[in-house]
Amino acid sequence: MPEVADGLNHTYFDSAATTLLYDGRIFETVASVIGPERILMGSDYPLIRANKVIGQVESSALSRSAKDMILGGNATRLLRI
Repeated sequence: MPEVADGLNHTYFDSAATTLLYDGRIFETVASVIGPERILMGSDYPLIRANKVIGQVESSALSRSAKDMILGGNATRLLRI
């Protein structure tokens, strides 16, 4: 549904609770709708440690560049660091 992506032009999604709710395919699913450039790494620490989310991203079928975006590139760009 392209209209969903259009309606979310300025919305970012974080990965904070993904290990509690989904398997690694969630990243491919969300990335296919909104693009990997709008997914931010999050861990909900101390409830969920960052290494669990990193592992979930790394085990996904996304490209290396998409994984790099999610694991820090997007935050760097968004925060202009």
